[in-house]
Amino acid sequence: MSELTRLAALDQLPAAGRSIEIVADRAERESVARRLELVSLARLEARMHLSHGPRRGIFILRGSFEAEAEQSCVVTFEPVPFAIDVPFERYFSLEKPNATAGVAPGTAGIPLGEVVVGVENEEPEPVFDPVLDVGEIVIEELSLSLDPYPRSPEAETVMQRFRGAEDEDEGGPFARLRRLRGNGS
Repeated sequence: MSELTRLAALDQLPAAGRSIEIVADRAERESVARRLELVSLARLEARMHLSHGPRRGIFILRGSFEAEAEQSCVVTFEPVPFAIDVPFERYFSLEKPNATAGVAPGTAGIPLGEVVVGVENEEPEPVFDPVLDVGEIVIEELSLSLDPYPRSPEAETVMQRFRGAEDEDEGGPFARLRRLRGNGS
């Protein structure tokens, strides 16, 4: 099970769809922070709408999430705070994966000449169980939104000092040792 499990039954989805709101509690935020290697996750909230897609067996999850968290700086290891508000849209299919084999993405089962707005070559993710964990999807979207190389404001200063130390080491790996021994050559 996911750190933020929120299940939505696709086979019981009303014709108008279903609105879903998630406000992660403290234990869930701590679990998500551990999984994503965050220093902390102070807030994680999502608002979504799960609806039927352009044809039977296709579902669309549209929404956004907000998060306030801290990542570790890749240079100084100091916490780097951030706040994000990210919209997302995901497509899911209860069809068997090979049911659409050889057909252009997003067009399986749609008559020629019919235009489907919103699918735009988005191949639906296959779902093998009629229950979708929308909490897991929020975690995936948060993970995709993280800065892969977060840097604190002090990171550039540290990097400049490091570069300066490298400049002093001109003359190969043993130049500093020669200077320490007093043997300049």
